[in-house]
Amino acid sequence: MKELRQGQIFTVTPPTFPNDKTALVNHVLDTHFADVRNRAGFDLQETPSVLAWFVYMDGATHGPSIDFLWQNEILPNGYIREKYVSDRNFLPKFWQIKLKKSFLPYRLAFCLSPDGKSGEKSCKFMGAYMLDGFETADATVTRYKRVADTFLLGKEYYAEELEDIFLQEPKHRKPLETLHVKANLYPLKYVSQLLGVQMEGLDESGIVPKKLIDYYRY
Repeated sequence: MKELRQGQIFTVTPPTFPNDKTALVNHVLDTHFADVRNRAGFDLQETPSVLAWFVYMDGATHGPSIDFLWQNEILPNGYIREKYVSDRNFLPKFWQIKLKKSFLPYRLAFCLSPDGKSGEKSCKFMGAYMLDGFETADATVTRYKRVADTFLLGKEYYAEELEDIFLQEPKHRKPLETLHVKANLYPLKYVSQLLGVQMEGLDESGIVPKKLIDYYRY
């Protein structure tokens, strides 16, 4: 197992194969990906519900294509803001991905190029983050809050252990009945657990994701 500590810097030295980002991700996560230059998120092998998230956090626009552009920035008091900035015409695709993959609320955040000049050759571990809320009704602006300064890679976390790490605030442990929805959501207990559920096919009316976003609106 490897302990990640907030503020820890990871670096790869050229020549890298097949590219800097792939080498960096494999170095940090002890993985063997062939090419990840167009990816930002990676499910942990031992705990798939936690996403290792490698992004620039300089507030500038980054992304692999015009329909998938983002601005991420570090905010005071342990927050990160993630903003989808592609043209509004691409929102249906954005939502299609959200409904298929869930909101991916549990994240290990890695800031690419923390010194502003090393590019994808280095990253800084920012900590373990939980989705804290949405700034917009369409969920294109999301805020995450740091909930832990350390995390063990290679450890298979039980559900209760993840809840203790990520669901510390009372709002995350509100019973599902709070949303007043009729969809069959068994065996989920908390509103926050819906953030990690694939919505596609769960609720054809679209009421569940709407109520979930409303609940987490700032």
